[in-house]
Amino acid sequence: MPEPKLKKQSLVELLSELPTLIRDLIQAEIASFKAEVTARGKSVGVAAGLFLVALFFLFWLFAVLIEAAIFAFALIVPAWLAALIVAGILLVIIVVLVLIGIASYKRATKAPEATIKEHIQTDVDVVKGVGPYDNH
Repeated sequence: MPEPKLKKQSLVELLSELPTLIRDLIQAEIASFKAEVTARGKSVGVAAGLFLVALFFLFWLFAVLIEAAIFAFALIVPAWLAALIVAGILLVIIVVLVLIGIASYKRATKAPEATIKEHIQTDVDVVKGVGPYDNH
């Protein structure tokens, strides 16, 4: 197969084609980026759907395990008492988790007092004209 002959172009012709080539390159890059983002978006959507289905089954798993605990206690005590025992255990777990969550929230939203005091003291020193500060 014979090689195609390349047309020699002058520098002016090459420079005149440069904006078109750059535009085409940018459009090709944008199209490639869109295709990649679309493919990743589909994968993320499928993954999110699978996680939701797994969470749905996890919810029912906990319900079955709670029912199994009630049946296990029902072997020892009447069924109504077994249900109350399991409900009491669940209530204790809920209260402990809520208390831990409240404590964690309070720690996370507490103002950083030491830092605030340090910054205020620095500002006061600057206003008084004492201490190390930049006075350019």
